[in-house]
Amino acid sequence: MNRKSIFALSRIFISVALLGFLAFLMRDKLDDLLQVIKKVNVPLFFFSILFILPLVLLSSLRLQCFLSVQGIYFKLHETIKLNLIGYFFNNFMPSTVGGDVAKIYYVKRRSGDYTRPFSAILIDRIIGLAALIVFAAIAVMFWGKLINSIAAKSIVLLSLLFLISAICLIYFRIANNVWGWLLGLRVFIRLKKKILNISKAINLYRGSKALLLGFSFSCLSHGLMAVYAFCLAKTLNIDLALPIFLILIPVVSLISCLPSLNGLGIREGAFVYFFKEFIAPEQALALSILYFAQMIILSCIGGLVYLFNGAEIIKEVSDD
Repeated sequence: MNRKSIFALSRIFISVALLGFLAFLMRDKLDDLLQVIKKVNVPLFFFSILFILPLVLLSSLRLQCFLSVQGIYFKLHETIKLNLIGYFFNNFMPSTVGGDVAKIYYVKRRSGDYTRPFSAILIDRIIGLAALIVFAAIAVMFWGKLINSIAAKSIVLLSLLFLISAICLIYFRIANNVWGWLLGLRVFIRLKKKILNISKAINLYRGSKALLLGFSFSCLSHGLMAVYAFCLAKTLNIDLALPIFLILIPVVSLISCLPSLNGLGIREGAFVYFFKEFIAPEQALALSILYFAQMIILSCIGGLVYLFNGAEIIKEVSDD
Protein backbone atom coordinates (compact mmCIF):
# COMPACT_ATOMS: atom_id res chain seq x y z
CA MET A 1 0.00 0.00 0.00
CA ASN A 2 1.53 3.33 -1.08
CA ARG A 3 1.53 6.59 0.85
CA LYS A 4 -1.38 8.06 -1.13
CA SER A 5 -3.62 5.12 -0.28
CA ILE A 6 -2.61 5.29 3.38
CA PHE A 7 -3.39 9.02 3.47
CA ALA A 8 -6.78 8.51 1.77
CA LEU A 9 -7.72 5.69 4.14
CA SER A 10 -6.61 7.71 7.17
CA ARG A 11 -8.89 10.58 6.11
CA ILE A 12 -11.82 8.19 5.78
CA PHE A 13 -11.00 6.62 9.15
CA ILE A 14 -10.89 10.02 10.89
CA SER A 15 -14.28 11.03 9.48
CA VAL A 16 -15.95 7.70 10.26
CA ALA A 17 -14.46 7.61 13.77
CA LEU A 18 -15.58 11.15 14.56
CA LEU A 19 -19.08 10.55 13.20
CA GLY A 20 -19.31 7.36 15.27
CA PHE A 21 -18.10 9.17 18.39
CA LEU A 22 -20.61 12.00 17.80
CA ALA A 23 -23.43 9.48 17.32
CA PHE A 24 -22.42 7.82 20.60
CA LEU A 25 -22.48 11.14 22.46
CA MET A 26 -25.85 12.04 20.92
CA ARG A 27 -27.38 8.56 21.35
CA ASP A 28 -29.98 9.82 23.83
CA LYS A 29 -30.95 12.75 21.59
CA LEU A 30 -31.44 11.02 18.23
CA ASP A 31 -35.23 11.06 18.58
CA ASP A 32 -35.09 14.76 19.39
CA LEU A 33 -32.86 15.27 16.33
CA LEU A 34 -35.43 13.61 14.09
CA GLN A 35 -38.17 15.81 15.53
CA VAL A 36 -36.12 18.94 14.83
CA ILE A 37 -35.45 17.89 11.23
CA LYS A 38 -39.13 17.03 10.67
CA LYS A 39 -40.03 20.62 11.53
CA VAL A 40 -37.80 22.10 8.83
CA ASN A 41 -39.48 24.87 6.87
CA VAL A 42 -39.04 23.20 3.46
CA PRO A 43 -39.91 26.23 1.23
CA LEU A 44 -37.51 28.43 3.21
CA PHE A 45 -34.82 25.74 3.00
CA PHE A 46 -34.98 25.63 -0.79
CA PHE A 47 -35.09 29.42 -0.92
CA SER A 48 -31.91 29.58 1.18
CA ILE A 49 -30.16 27.35 -1.36
CA LEU A 50 -30.20 30.35 -3.69
CA PHE A 51 -27.21 31.60 -1.66
CA ILE A 52 -25.21 28.87 -3.39
CA LEU A 53 -25.34 30.82 -6.66
CA PRO A 54 -23.39 33.93 -5.54
CA LEU A 55 -20.95 31.69 -3.61
CA VAL A 56 -20.10 29.74 -6.77
CA LEU A 57 -19.90 32.99 -8.74
CA LEU A 58 -17.46 34.59 -6.29
CA SER A 59 -15.19 31.52 -6.09
CA SER A 60 -15.20 31.33 -9.91
CA LEU A 61 -14.29 35.00 -10.28
CA ARG A 62 -11.42 34.49 -7.84
CA LEU A 63 -10.08 31.48 -9.73
CA GLN A 64 -10.45 33.29 -13.05
CA CYS A 65 -8.49 36.20 -11.61
CA PHE A 66 -5.59 34.02 -10.42
CA LEU A 67 -5.43 32.01 -13.66
CA SER A 68 -5.19 35.20 -15.72
CA VAL A 69 -1.99 36.20 -13.89
CA GLN A 70 -0.44 33.00 -15.27
CA GLY A 71 -1.58 33.90 -18.77
CA ILE A 72 -4.35 31.28 -18.69
CA TYR A 73 -7.66 32.78 -19.73
CA PHE A 74 -11.00 31.16 -19.00
CA LYS A 75 -14.43 32.63 -19.52
CA LEU A 76 -16.58 32.96 -16.41
CA HIS A 77 -18.89 30.09 -17.34
CA GLU A 78 -15.82 27.89 -17.82
CA THR A 79 -14.44 28.63 -14.35
CA ILE A 80 -17.90 27.99 -12.91
CA LYS A 81 -17.79 24.54 -14.54
CA LEU A 82 -14.30 23.97 -13.11
CA ASN A 83 -15.45 24.79 -9.60
CA LEU A 84 -18.57 22.64 -9.84
CA ILE A 85 -16.52 19.67 -11.04
CA GLY A 86 -14.14 20.36 -8.14
CA TYR A 87 -17.03 20.17 -5.66
CA PHE A 88 -18.07 16.84 -7.16
CA PHE A 89 -14.59 15.32 -6.80
CA ASN A 90 -14.22 16.64 -3.25
CA ASN A 91 -17.35 14.93 -1.99
CA PHE A 92 -18.01 11.91 -4.19
CA MET A 93 -14.70 10.53 -5.39
CA PRO A 94 -13.07 8.17 -2.85
CA SER A 95 -9.57 8.28 -4.36
CA THR A 96 -6.84 10.85 -3.84
CA VAL A 97 -8.12 12.73 -6.90
CA GLY A 98 -9.57 15.71 -5.05
CA GLY A 99 -11.27 18.79 -6.40
CA ASP A 100 -8.05 20.78 -6.78
CA VAL A 101 -6.38 17.94 -8.70
CA ALA A 102 -9.38 17.74 -11.05
CA LYS A 103 -9.24 21.49 -11.69
CA ILE A 104 -5.48 21.39 -12.35
CA TYR A 105 -6.03 18.56 -14.83
CA TYR A 106 -8.67 20.44 -16.80
CA VAL A 107 -6.71 23.71 -16.80
CA LYS A 108 -3.59 21.84 -17.96
CA ARG A 109 -5.42 20.81 -21.13
CA ARG A 110 -5.43 24.47 -22.13
CA SER A 111 -2.18 25.69 -20.61
CA GLY A 112 -0.08 22.73 -21.74
CA ASP A 113 1.74 22.39 -18.42
CA TYR A 114 0.98 21.62 -14.80
CA THR A 115 3.15 24.28 -13.19
CA ARG A 116 1.00 27.34 -13.91
CA PRO A 117 -2.38 25.72 -13.08
CA PHE A 118 -0.91 24.27 -9.88
CA SER A 119 0.46 27.69 -8.87
CA ALA A 120 -2.83 29.47 -9.58
CA ILE A 121 -4.93 26.97 -7.65
CA LEU A 122 -2.41 26.90 -4.80
CA ILE A 123 -2.65 30.70 -4.52
CA ASP A 124 -6.45 30.39 -4.73
CA ARG A 125 -6.37 28.07 -1.70
CA ILE A 126 -3.91 30.18 0.27
CA ILE A 127 -5.78 33.46 -0.28
CA GLY A 128 -9.08 31.77 0.55
CA LEU A 129 -7.67 30.52 3.86
CA ALA A 130 -6.01 33.88 4.64
CA ALA A 131 -9.30 35.72 4.00
CA LEU A 132 -11.14 33.25 6.24
CA ILE A 133 -8.70 33.92 9.11
CA VAL A 134 -8.88 37.71 8.68
CA PHE A 135 -12.67 37.63 8.39
CA ALA A 136 -12.94 35.57 11.60
CA ALA A 137 -10.54 37.93 13.42
CA ILE A 138 -12.55 41.01 12.40
CA ALA A 139 -15.80 39.32 13.45
CA VAL A 140 -14.35 38.47 16.87
CA MET A 141 -13.04 42.03 17.21
CA PHE A 142 -16.46 43.59 16.62
CA TRP A 143 -18.85 41.00 18.07
CA GLY A 144 -16.67 38.82 20.31
CA LYS A 145 -18.67 39.79 23.40
CA LEU A 146 -21.64 37.86 22.02
CA ILE A 147 -19.93 34.52 22.66
CA ASN A 148 -18.17 33.16 25.74
CA SER A 149 -16.30 30.35 23.98
CA ILE A 150 -12.62 30.71 24.80
CA ALA A 151 -11.86 27.84 22.40
CA ALA A 152 -13.40 29.67 19.43
CA LYS A 153 -11.53 32.88 20.18
CA SER A 154 -8.28 30.96 20.75
CA ILE A 155 -8.57 29.21 17.37
CA VAL A 156 -9.04 32.56 15.63
CA LEU A 157 -6.11 34.12 17.51
CA LEU A 158 -3.75 31.20 16.82
CA SER A 159 -4.76 31.15 13.15
CA LEU A 160 -4.10 34.89 12.89
CA LEU A 161 -0.67 34.51 14.50
CA PHE A 162 0.14 31.68 12.10
CA LEU A 163 -0.92 33.83 9.14
CA ILE A 164 1.20 36.78 10.27
CA SER A 165 4.20 34.48 10.81
CA ALA A 166 3.77 32.97 7.34
CA ILE A 167 3.60 36.42 5.72
CA CYS A 168 6.76 37.52 7.55
CA LEU A 169 8.55 34.34 6.49
CA ILE A 170 7.61 34.89 2.85
CA TYR A 171 8.38 38.59 2.57
CA PHE A 172 11.54 38.90 4.62
CA ARG A 173 15.05 37.78 3.63
CA ILE A 174 14.91 34.82 5.98
CA ALA A 175 12.59 33.19 3.45
CA ASN A 176 15.41 32.96 0.88
CA ASN A 177 17.72 31.33 3.43
CA VAL A 178 15.10 28.80 4.51
CA TRP A 179 14.14 28.11 0.88
CA GLY A 180 17.78 27.52 -0.10
CA TRP A 181 18.34 25.22 2.88
CA LEU A 182 15.23 23.14 2.07
CA LEU A 183 16.19 22.70 -1.58
CA GLY A 184 19.63 21.50 -0.44
CA LEU A 185 18.11 18.57 1.44
CA ARG A 186 18.41 15.17 -0.23
CA VAL A 187 14.67 14.55 -0.09
CA PHE A 188 14.02 17.58 -2.33
CA ILE A 189 16.82 17.03 -4.88
CA ARG A 190 14.60 15.13 -7.34
CA LEU A 191 11.87 17.75 -7.02
CA LYS A 192 14.19 20.78 -7.12
CA LYS A 193 13.44 21.74 -10.72
CA LYS A 194 9.67 21.46 -10.26
CA ILE A 195 9.77 23.42 -7.00
CA LEU A 196 11.82 26.22 -8.59
CA ASN A 197 9.40 26.42 -11.54
CA ILE A 198 6.43 26.65 -9.17
CA SER A 199 8.27 29.29 -7.13
CA LYS A 200 8.82 31.39 -10.26
CA ALA A 201 5.15 31.07 -11.21
CA ILE A 202 4.02 32.10 -7.72
CA ASN A 203 6.35 35.12 -7.78
CA LEU A 204 4.15 36.56 -10.54
CA TYR A 205 1.56 37.34 -7.86
CA ARG A 206 3.88 39.61 -5.88
CA GLY A 207 2.57 43.13 -6.22
CA SER A 208 -0.30 41.94 -8.41
CA LYS A 209 -3.75 43.46 -7.97
CA ALA A 210 -5.10 39.93 -8.34
CA LEU A 211 -4.21 39.17 -4.72
CA LEU A 212 -6.28 42.04 -3.37
CA LEU A 213 -9.15 41.28 -5.72
CA GLY A 214 -9.11 37.58 -4.86
CA PHE A 215 -8.90 38.39 -1.17
CA SER A 216 -11.99 40.63 -1.49
CA PHE A 217 -13.93 37.91 -3.30
CA SER A 218 -12.97 35.45 -0.54
CA CYS A 219 -14.11 37.77 2.26
CA LEU A 220 -17.47 38.23 0.53
CA SER A 221 -17.77 34.45 0.18
CA HIS A 222 -17.14 33.85 3.88
CA GLY A 223 -19.68 36.53 4.77
CA LEU A 224 -22.26 34.90 2.52
CA MET A 225 -21.59 31.48 4.09
CA ALA A 226 -22.39 32.96 7.49
CA VAL A 227 -25.57 34.53 6.15
CA TYR A 228 -26.45 31.21 4.53
CA ALA A 229 -26.07 29.39 7.87
CA PHE A 230 -28.18 32.12 9.49
CA CYS A 231 -30.96 31.43 6.95
CA LEU A 232 -30.68 27.68 7.50
CA ALA A 233 -31.12 28.27 11.23
CA LYS A 234 -34.36 30.12 10.44
CA THR A 235 -35.65 27.02 8.62
CA LEU A 236 -35.23 25.17 11.94
CA ASN A 237 -36.93 27.96 13.92
CA ILE A 238 -33.59 28.83 15.54
CA ASP A 239 -33.50 32.51 16.40
CA LEU A 240 -29.90 33.70 16.78
CA ALA A 241 -28.31 37.01 15.90
CA LEU A 242 -26.41 37.15 12.59
CA PRO A 243 -23.09 38.25 14.23
CA ILE A 244 -22.97 34.91 16.09
CA PHE A 245 -22.82 33.15 12.71
CA LEU A 246 -20.26 35.66 11.43
CA ILE A 247 -17.97 34.50 14.25
CA LEU A 248 -18.72 30.79 14.56
CA ILE A 249 -19.10 29.73 10.90
CA PRO A 250 -15.53 30.85 10.05
CA VAL A 251 -14.31 28.97 13.16
CA VAL A 252 -16.13 25.82 12.00
CA SER A 253 -14.65 26.29 8.52
CA LEU A 254 -11.13 26.62 9.94
CA ILE A 255 -11.47 23.42 11.95
CA SER A 256 -12.96 21.63 8.93
CA CYS A 257 -9.64 22.18 7.11
CA LEU A 258 -8.08 19.51 9.34
CA PRO A 259 -7.39 16.13 7.63
CA SER A 260 -10.65 14.25 7.08
CA LEU A 261 -13.02 13.30 4.28
CA ASN A 262 -13.68 16.90 3.19
CA GLY A 263 -14.43 17.95 6.78
CA LEU A 264 -17.02 15.23 7.40
CA GLY A 265 -17.24 14.44 11.10
CA ILE A 266 -15.08 17.37 12.13
CA ARG A 267 -17.58 19.90 10.83
CA GLU A 268 -20.56 18.25 12.56
CA GLY A 269 -18.70 17.98 15.85
CA ALA A 270 -17.63 21.61 15.59
CA PHE A 271 -21.23 22.75 15.05
CA VAL A 272 -22.39 20.89 18.15
CA TYR A 273 -19.47 22.06 20.29
CA PHE A 274 -19.48 25.76 19.40
CA PHE A 275 -23.24 26.31 19.09
CA LYS A 276 -24.10 24.48 22.34
CA GLU A 277 -23.74 27.84 24.12
CA PHE A 278 -26.84 29.10 22.31
CA ILE A 279 -28.96 26.14 21.20
CA ALA A 280 -29.64 22.50 22.09
CA PRO A 281 -27.13 19.91 20.76
CA GLU A 282 -29.78 18.27 18.57
CA GLN A 283 -30.56 21.65 16.97
CA ALA A 284 -26.85 22.27 16.31
CA LEU A 285 -26.46 18.84 14.73
CA ALA A 286 -29.57 19.37 12.59
CA LEU A 287 -28.12 22.70 11.45
CA SER A 288 -24.86 20.98 10.49
CA ILE A 289 -26.79 18.36 8.50
CA LEU A 290 -28.61 21.05 6.50
CA TYR A 291 -25.31 22.88 6.03
CA PHE A 292 -23.76 19.69 4.65
CA ALA A 293 -26.81 19.14 2.42
CA GLN A 294 -25.84 22.33 0.57
CA MET A 295 -22.46 20.78 -0.28
CA ILE A 296 -24.13 17.60 -1.50
CA ILE A 297 -26.52 19.56 -3.74
CA LEU A 298 -23.58 21.52 -5.15
CA SER A 299 -21.63 18.29 -5.68
CA CYS A 300 -24.57 16.68 -7.50
CA ILE A 301 -24.73 19.65 -9.85
CA GLY A 302 -20.98 19.30 -10.35
CA GLY A 303 -21.45 15.60 -11.12
CA LEU A 304 -23.92 16.46 -13.88
CA VAL A 305 -21.49 19.03 -15.31
CA TYR A 306 -18.75 16.39 -15.21
CA LEU A 307 -20.92 13.85 -17.03
CA PHE A 308 -22.00 16.32 -19.72
CA ASN A 309 -18.35 17.30 -20.29
CA GLY A 310 -17.19 13.81 -21.14
CA ALA A 311 -16.59 12.37 -17.65
CA GLU A 312 -12.91 11.79 -18.37
CA ILE A 313 -10.83 9.49 -16.19
CA ILE A 314 -8.50 11.96 -14.55
CA LYS A 315 -4.91 10.87 -14.08
CA GLU A 316 -3.69 12.06 -10.74
CA VAL A 317 -1.63 15.21 -11.23
CA SER A 318 0.61 14.23 -8.34
CA ASP A 319 1.99 11.36 -10.46
CA ASP A 320 3.46 13.80 -12.98
